[in-house]
Amino acid sequence: MHSFLEIKSLVLPVYIGRTKEERQKKQDISFHITLGFIQAPKGEKTDQLKNSVCYFKVCEKLRKLTSQNTFSLIEKLAFETVTILKKDLPPHICVRVCVHKIKAPVPYLKGGVSYTCGDLF
Repeated sequence: MHSFLEIKSLVLPVYIGRTKEERQKKQDISFHITLGFIQAPKGEKTDQLKNSVCYFKVCEKLRKLTSQNTFSLIEKLAFETVTILKKDLPPHICVRVCVHKIKAPVPYLKGGVSYTCGDLF
């Protein structure tokens, strides 16, 4: 049996855009993060945070990443998100990230645009 921890709709302001002008103003970016546990976290049985992944810390890492950097592409933002999360997680935890640019500046595009990268599970 596999277990998953999902962080849904973490919305952070990000300097992102194809052009310099677009990157001048922060845009809301929604993150959907899935952590896949090949081995169930001990927290399932112990009910102790020290035996699981603290999703508050995950959110804070992303807040720090997005507040200290500027991005041209959502692809790069997604890749950097996966990289920073995997850095501090045990190797048996898989990471998948979907970055959603809620209001992409494209005429008639109402649902934004998303990019997903990370581990297959």
